[in-house]
Amino acid sequence: MQYANFGNFIRKKRQRQNKTLNAFAFDCGIEPATLSNFERGKCDILFQTFTKIAYGFNNSPAGLLFEYESNKC
Repeated sequence: MQYANFGNFIRKKRQRQNKTLNAFAFDCGIEPATLSNFERGKCDILFQTFTKIAYGFNNSPAGLLFEYESNKC
């Protein structure tokens, strides 16, 4: 599985919900810089951070990955 565009997927999903980067990062309990760097593909994230992002979307980590895989095509 390739996840090179996963950060971009997260950004677009966040923007569709009309959430600013700062507001969404606050909701997730992560630093805005961490979210920004991940969305722009500048860094990888820890599973713990990924879990917080999934929960920020009211989803499970597995559900968020499934959504990403389903929308890639």
